[in-house]
Amino acid sequence: MALLKLTSENHEANWDVPCLCREDDNSYFLYYFGFFKPAFRTYELPDNCTYKIELIDTWSMTIEKLPGIYSGRIRIDMPEKQYMAIRMRKV
Repeated sequence: MALLKLTSENHEANWDVPCLCREDDNSYFLYYFGFFKPAFRTYELPDNCTYKIELIDTWSMTIEKLPGIYSGRIRIDMPEKQYMAIRMRKV
């Protein structure tokens, strides 16, 4: 959890949804899955925005940068492990 806290510092939180995000400019999204182990996740990214995406393993304390830049409707394949997070940063 310490790694997750470090990755989310200085960002506003909205805990009514499973996402820590910057809603004012759509510049940052952090999804944390806790005990769930999804095989994949799909997202509809905000119009006219592109993102770099990382998979964060909060248990192993590793961050994997996914290749490329993402926009529109996307699918992210997950490693089916607990305590994973997805971080999206606007470019």
